[in-house]
Amino acid sequence: MKFSIEKELSGSPDECTSPAEDFRYQEEALERTHRWAERSLEHHQRLNLKNPKGLTSVPALFGIVQGGREESLRKKSAEFIGSCPVCVNVAGRHVYSRAYLCHLYRAHEMLGGTLGSMHNLYFIINLVKRMRDSILDDTFAEFKKSFLEKYS
Repeated sequence: MKFSIEKELSGSPDECTSPAEDFRYQEEALERTHRWAERSLEHHQRLNLKNPKGLTSVPALFGIVQGGREESLRKKSAEFIGSCPVCVNVAGRHVYSRAYLCHLYRAHEMLGGTLGSMHNLYFIINLVKRMRDSILDDTFAEFKKSFLEKYS
C-alpha cells in the first residue's frame, strides 16, 4: 500500500504526473492507476475474507482520483473509483465512546479528524448508494421522507 495512518487507512498506489505532461501520458497514468486500484482492491478483499469479522488490522482502502490537470480525465477517474467498493467504515469496526472522540477533537489529535473524516465518507457513500437503490426501486419519495424525518 502507498501509505498507512495508524494501520487504519490506506490508499491504493497512484502515479503522480507532472502538470507539464501531455494528455496522452496523463491518460496512460490514469489507466495504470486504475489497474493498481483494482489489484489493491482484490488484495484487500482477500485479506478481509481471511477475517470476516474485521478483527485484524486490515486497513480501510480508499481509491485515488487521477487525471492531473485534465478535467475530462479527472471525471473519468472519479466515475471509475466511485464504482469500486473501496471505502470502509473503519470507525464502525471499533468502539469509540463519545467522550473519547470529544477528547480527540478538543486535544486536536490527528486521530479525531481521521475518524471523523472516515465516518463522514462512509455516511455519504452509503447515503448515495441507498438513494441510487431507491431510485432504481422507484421508492425515492419514501426514502427521502424517511431520511428527512430522521435527520431534520
